[in-house]
Amino acid sequence: MNKIKKLALGTAQFGLPYGISNKNGQVSQYDASQILIKAKSVGIGVLDTAIAYGDSERILGKCDLNDFKIITKLPDFKEDKKELGTWFERQLSTSFSRLDVKNIDGLLLHRSEQLFTEHGDYLYALLQEAKADGKINRIGLSLYDPSEIPKFFDKFEFDLIQIPGNIFDRRLEKSGWLKELTDYNVDVHLRSIFLQGLLLMSTNNRPKRFEKWNSLFQHWNSWLNETKQTALDACVQYALSLEGIDRVIVGVESVFQLEKIIRATKTPFLEPPHNLVSSDIDLLNPSRWATK
Repeated sequence: MNKIKKLALGTAQFGLPYGISNKNGQVSQYDASQILIKAKSVGIGVLDTAIAYGDSERILGKCDLNDFKIITKLPDFKEDKKELGTWFERQLSTSFSRLDVKNIDGLLLHRSEQLFTEHGDYLYALLQEAKADGKINRIGLSLYDPSEIPKFFDKFEFDLIQIPGNIFDRRLEKSGWLKELTDYNVDVHLRSIFLQGLLLMSTNNRPKRFEKWNSLFQHWNSWLNETKQTALDACVQYALSLEGIDRVIVGVESVFQLEKIIRATKTPFLEPPHNLVSSDIDLLNPSRWATK
C-alpha cells in the first residue's frame, strides 16, 4: 500500500483542545474542512473519531465525507444493564445524525473492559446486531496495552483494534501480536505515534514533570542529531515500518501540519537504536500524566 494511503486522520483536535503540544486549541470548522480536503486529495481515506471527542462528530458532519471511511467509538456505559439496548441505539443514532451518515465503517469500544462486566455479553451482541443490520461494517476495540489482547480474543471476535505505539513505546512490536492479528484477519490501527506530541517537543518546551525521563529524551535528541532527521520524520517512518499495521493514525491542527506529515512519509526509514525505548507506563500512557 502507498505509504500516504496507509495514514488515517485522527480528529480528536476537531472537537477538543487535544494533545500536550497543542498550541492552537480546538480546530475551527473552516480549518477542519480544509484539512479534509487536503487529506482526500492525497488519498487518505480513513477518519477516526469518537463520541467522547467533544464536537468532533458534529464538525465532521458539516464537511464533505464522501470517499472517507468513518470509525467512531462508543463511550463508557454507566447506566443500569436493562437500559443498555436503549442507550446503545441512542448513542448510535445520535452519532450518525451528527456525522450526517447512514452507516459507518467501524465502531469501537472506547473502554473495552466493559465486555467483562455483567452486561458485557449483551453489549457484544448489540455490536454484532448493528453489524448484521448494515449500520456498521466492522466492530472493534480501542486498547491501551498489547497485554490486554489475549483476554479479548480468547472470548470474542473482532475485525479491528486500535492501539498505541511509537519509538518509545514498542510493546506491540515486541509482543508478537502483530503477526497473530494478521493471521486472525484483524486490522490494526496504530495511534499515539507522537505520544500526544511529546516526542515532537523541544527540550525547552517540554513540561518539567517529564524531567524524570531526561536521559531517554537526551538519547532521543542525540540520535536525531546524529542521523540528521526531524522528530516528526522519525516518528512517522517508524510507525509506517511496522509490518502488520494497516493504518497509522495522525492528528493535526492545520493543513500545514498535515503537509509536513505527508512529506515525512517520503523520507527514508532509519532503524532507531534498540535501547531508545521505555517500559514505564507513567510515560507511555498519557492518562497518567496529570497525576505525575
